[in-house]
This record gives sequence, structure tokens and C-alpha cells, in this order.
Amino acid sequence: MIYGNSATELRPQDALHIVALTDRTTVPGRAVVIATGVSYRTLDVPNLQRFHGAGVFYGAAMSEAPGPDEQHASVIGGGNFAGQAAIHLAKFAKQVTILVRRDCLAASMSDYLITEINATPNIDVRYRIEVIGGGGNARLERLTLRDHAEDRDETMDAAGLFIFIGAKPFTEWLPAAIDRDEWGYITTGPSDTNPHRLPYETTSRLLASRRLPRGATFQRRSKRMPERLIDYLRRAALAVTASEVTLGREIQRRRVSRPDSR
Repeated sequence: MIYGNSATELRPQDALHIVALTDRTTVPGRAVVIATGVSYRTLDVPNLQRFHGAGVFYGAAMSEAPGPDEQHASVIGGGNFAGQAAIHLAKFAKQVTILVRRDCLAASMSDYLITEINATPNIDVRYRIEVIGGGGNARLERLTLRDHAEDRDETMDAAGLFIFIGAKPFTEWLPAAIDRDEWGYITTGPSDTNPHRLPYETTSRLLASRRLPRGATFQRRSKRMPERLIDYLRRAALAVTASEVTLGREIQRRRVSRPDSR
């Protein structure tokens, strides 16, 4: 296991893949699982930066949910992750407000989440709202909002602000041969050009433990929020399993191409 060195290059070499690191060392492998993560997009609100980790969180609703216990929490975002976060936070916070810049949730959130949000008494949704500031002492205590529908600014109490406004994947360093979608996420699985590709395979012996494709919906299996963590672990495990399958497939192909000479 290697710590403290980021990957900078991935290239083929004979039957191997070579991963180059920032310290100029290289790591060879017959199969490579790519799980480089993402960088969450941040709000361009300068006076909220000092509250990062002290009331302002990016993609951390599960671990930080107990923080605003019996207080007011806000969620920024109109996608599935924002909806799941709000439902989870509602178990701890006195009131949860979802702040959305659009006119509705239907265009960006799954119907089952919208239905559950509407049925949760301590969740409300405000549309055409933008966060333009915030304040507090050691922690976040309030937000300044711009209501574009009413064309006015207002202040709202908030012990926690959970932000889900998208993320950028760390995939710029990968070679152009690895397919990515328009948002930079690695595409995997069968395609029109490669119908036999494994579910987590992107090219031969390169696999990605990816997030669900943009626009995908989530199947609700229980009322508990750990689904998101379980899903991450499940996909990572499937990617590792797929690496074993693709290596086995490669070995079998070589046996077929080189008949027994005995």
C-alpha cells in the first residue's frame, strides 16, 4: 500500500498497465481498479468559508447529521443526494429547509424522494432561493438568502448547511483512450462498440468503481440512510470482483491462442 503519492499517468506496457506517481516511481499491474473520487463544487460565498467543517459541509450529511440536533438545518441542491440528505437530517433537526434555485424538483430528483419529502412534516422546500451569506461566532448560526421570486433578501437561522451542488471527478490525468462522459466521469460496462465489456470495465483490464451515471435513480430498499455508504462499498467490491474475472478471461484467451504443445 502506497500513501502520499498521487497517480499522474496510466499507460500500457506489454501485458501490464503502468501507474506513474508524483515521486516518479511506477507501479505495474495486470489489472487496475480506478477509484479516484471527486471534488465537491463549492459555494462562491466568501463569508461562509470560515465555517467549513463548523456548520457548513459538502456531501457529509450522514456523518454530520446529529450536529444540528433539534435545530434548523438547510440543504442546498435539487438532486437525489440532496433529497436523501434532507430526509436523513429530518430525523435529527427540528426543521430542514431545502433551498433550490430552480422552480421545481421534478426535473432533477426522483419521484419517490419528492413524495417522501412532501410527506415529512419537518421538511420544507423553497424555490428560486440563493444563499449569499452567513454568520455566527464559532459555528454557523444564520444564513442570508436572496429570494429571486420576491426580489428581496432575508436572514434565516441555520445550525447546519449541507451542500450538494455537484462534483468534479479526478480523471484529468487519465489517458484519452479511457472513455468519459461530458462531465468527466468514466463510462463502464457494455456499449455499442464493445458489447462484451464487463459492468465495471472501461478497457481491457482497466476497471472503475464509479458512481451511478448522471440521471440514474436510486431504488429504495429501506428507511435507513446507510444505503449510500452500502452502495459505495458494493460498487467497489464489484469492481474488484470484475478485475478477477477480466484477468481470468485474459488467461483463458492466451491458452486458446497457444495450443498445448505436449
